Amino acid sequence: MAEFEYHKSKINLRDIKSLYNIKRIFSFLYEKQKLKMIVYNKEMQKICSIGIEDYKKISKKYKIGERNGKEKNI
Repeated sequence: MAEFEYHKSKINLRDIKSLYNIKRIFSFLYEKQKLKMIVYNKEMQKICSIGIEDYKKISKKYKIGERNGKEKNI
């Protein structure tokens, strides 16, 4: 059983070849969990078709830049 626990931590999502399987794995997660997992991975964002608008929708915080260089939080 200890061997299984050791190998469990070495699983890498990049080793999964099928896009169907990756999408299936992410379908079991909540949207917020999914976004936290792939926030720094552009390749996985493309696979799951997640963009900046999804992050804005979940966080409900975004900034609007104005002409004078100041930002306004909404």
